[in-house]
Amino acid sequence: MVYIILSETFQVMGLAPLSLLVIGSPWIVWRSLQFNTRMSSYRNVRFSFDGGLGDAYKYFFLIPLILVGVGIIIALAMYLAQVDDGSLYAIVIAAAFLSFYLIVPYVQALFARYRINHSHYGQGNFASCGHWSVAPS
Repeated sequence: MVYIILSETFQVMGLAPLSLLVIGSPWIVWRSLQFNTRMSSYRNVRFSFDGGLGDAYKYFFLIPLILVGVGIIIALAMYLAQVDDGSLYAIVIAAAFLSFYLIVPYVQALFARYRINHSHYGQGNFASCGHWSVAPS
């Protein structure tokens, strides 16, 4: 509601709540992973999650930001070079969408690996993709 009211009355001020939401979303995801695992149990043994906030920002904010940033840099370079060829713009846009489409499964695998490798069942650790860890004795 705040975003809608601000964006309708003061368009520049409407970006503040949106940017706070974008910047704060990795923290929200990180805290929800901690909460959901702590509130879950199986046979009276609790799950836990010990992933770091820095890793959450890396996987949920930095990697997608890099993907978007590369597209913006290419578009800005074409604009500054004063490229007037419409077909070249179409090729660049198609290549950007294709590369984004191809990188999404890798980013999703990184998210899943982060979630699984930092989850625990009692004293046992979960592991994915061959990264095995030994439970403390």
